[in-house]
Amino acid sequence: MKDDKSFQDIKETWKISDVIGIEHQSVDAGKQKEIKIHVIEDTDQNNLIDKTATLEAEEHVLREIVRRIKEQISKVSCRPRSLLVLINPVGGSKAGEQIYSEVVAPIFRLAEIETEILVSKQSNIVICGGDGTVNECLASIYRRAQEDAGIDCNDPNAKVVPFPLPICQIPTGTGNGLAEMACRSRDVQTVALHSNTHSCYKAPYTQVRHII
Repeated sequence: MKDDKSFQDIKETWKISDVIGIEHQSVDAGKQKEIKIHVIEDTDQNNLIDKTATLEAEEHVLREIVRRIKEQISKVSCRPRSLLVLINPVGGSKAGEQIYSEVVAPIFRLAEIETEILVSKQSNIVICGGDGTVNECLASIYRRAQEDAGIDCNDPNAKVVPFPLPICQIPTGTGNGLAEMACRSRDVQTVALHSNTHSCYKAPYTQVRHII
């Protein structure tokens, strides 16, 4: 959903960290052009929308405005410069690729965020990282699986659904305790060889719940 207003109607100010990006549009064949500044805005329902403000001016004026805005955006430390996007095309409604293409990708392009897309139908996940990375992945997959099944993952007495994807940790972190617990080794080559035989993929769900 987009809320579009002209530059003359703008009466509020926005944080530079909320600016998504700038869209350039030609008004005519001459030098008069316009830009649309896209900004994140929070609604009363705590949903975020893309609000745009349109500014028309001479090309050299707009060029300077764009330069200054981008210069300030580049100083926002929490703004990602690149992203690895993992898409499961067969999960849930099986519309992951379409949703990403129609809704998510345009936002990333507008924000000038470089993306590497990985569409995966694989039955196993290998995570190269430490215990923190594995915990984050397990927690996300665990909660999503329970939510999809209508189960309250905060209920200690709930009967959880089976873990949807086997996971193997290649121990490249600091502690790597989970890899040792699963494969009895923290050696990268040993764990990689174990992964060929699926001997370190499956984690009992009670173990996952304890970790999370």
